[in-house]
Amino acid sequence: MTQTTHYSISKPPSTWSELHPGKGPEEMVAEALDNVDAALYTSGGGTTVLTVSISTVLTQAAVSVKATAGVGGITITLPSATAGQSVKVKKMDSALGAVTISGGTIDGASSYLLVNRYQYVVLEFDGTAWDVMGGN
Repeated sequence: MTQTTHYSISKPPSTWSELHPGKGPEEMVAEALDNVDAALYTSGGGTTVLTVSISTVLTQAAVSVKATAGVGGITITLPSATAGQSVKVKKMDSALGAVTISGGTIDGASSYLLVNRYQYVVLEFDGTAWDVMGGN
């Protein structure tokens, strides 16, 4: 049986600097994703589902991302990967902001946009670039 681990990364509280002196939201997200990596490798694998509403840099492949873009949009930056690894990203909200996927070449382009609610894409790394393998 495959283990699925869910993590939620959302907008920081208004008292962020008081709760985390010296660390900005991006640093905390990166730290949280490092913890996700550690949990995956120590638990023996499985699928990690990240729920995000702020721009996020992925640190591993083999993840599913549920993204809420809001009005302003967010960017999901793809990780360094090895051939055959995949990432799934789905836009969960109907707000005007797009989910921009970047971080390498994606079917010959520098980014990929998700603009509609429940729109998703499945990307697979071929060793050089990311290929769109599915979506709607």
